[in-house]
Order: sequence, then C-alpha cells, then structure tokens
Amino acid sequence: MENDHRVSGAVLAGGESLRMGVDKATMLVDGGFLIEKPLKALEAAGVESRAIIGGSSEVLKKTGSLVVPDRWPQQGPLGGILSALHFFKEQKCSVIVLACDLVLANENEIARLIQQAELFPHTVVVPEVQERRQWMHACWPPEALPHLEKAFSDGERAPFRAVHGFPVTSFKRDGNDFYKDLD
Repeated sequence: MENDHRVSGAVLAGGESLRMGVDKATMLVDGGFLIEKPLKALEAAGVESRAIIGGSSEVLKKTGSLVVPDRWPQQGPLGGILSALHFFKEQKCSVIVLACDLVLANENEIARLIQQAELFPHTVVVPEVQERRQWMHACWPPEALPHLEKAFSDGERAPFRAVHGFPVTSFKRDGNDFYKDLD
C-alpha cells in the first residue's frame, strides 16, 4: 500500500499476562507465536518498518522481527506506546500500535486505520467497536509524544486518559472480530 502519510508499526509484547498466567506473545497458535499474527497483518498492509516492543527478546528474536526493549517495563500499555513512539521518533512518522494478542489481526483493518490516519494526520486515530474505542489498535502521530510523556510523568498509565486534551479521531467499525483477544 502506497501513501504519502508515513506509518510504522509496533506490536506490544511487554505485558505480564497476569490474567492468562503465561506469556501471550509467545503462545503457540496455528504453528507460530501469537505475536506473529499482528506482525504479519502489518506487513500485509504494507507497513514496512515494524518492531516488537518489550517482551522476552531471546524468544521473540525467533520471529525474525526487530525486538526493542520497553523503556518503561511494567508500566502498562502507555509505557509501551511511549517506547514505540520514541523508537520511531527519528522517522517522524505515525505509529500503529497493536497488542500482541489480536488473534484475528488482518491487513484490511490496518489498511483502513492507515486510511483514516491519512485523513486526520495530526490526531490519534482509533477504531471504535460497539461504542468502545480500541486503544490497542490505534495510530499515534509523532505530535502526541510530548502530550503522552506529560501524562505519563504525572502518573497516568491508561492511554484513554492520557490523550485527554489531545485531538482524537475515532471511526466506527461494525463487527468486532478483529478485536477478540485471549483475555
């Protein structure tokens, strides 16, 4: 997919998987690690620059993907999002951040997210399913970094609260298949 709006992709693998009891990112599903599903969906959607943020780097290196340490481990999803934005900072691009447990991740949904990010390039773009924003499948513009860092330094760890005061564009998605996770 070619577009003028530069987008990179990050899949968060740094969570503790407390409810699951095992590392979700490296669970075997359909002959591969669970984290490979969103990574392959990003690739199929044409997102060339991708990285795994956090997780067990030794195990995740087996995916063949770039593994980047989480700058703020055990600090919730906002720490992972910040780590992704910092990693791609020099590219001055928006970053699609996905959770590692999106079982049904697919390139069509990511392509639609990219399309929306092109239309609204200076806002956080987040899909909405059944009136709920899906923060772990959002596109974060580079301009969001200082705003999120301020919220983080003030103690916030939830993305939906950290964006308060920053432009957010959401778009409706009819079904919820993409957003089924293992929790």
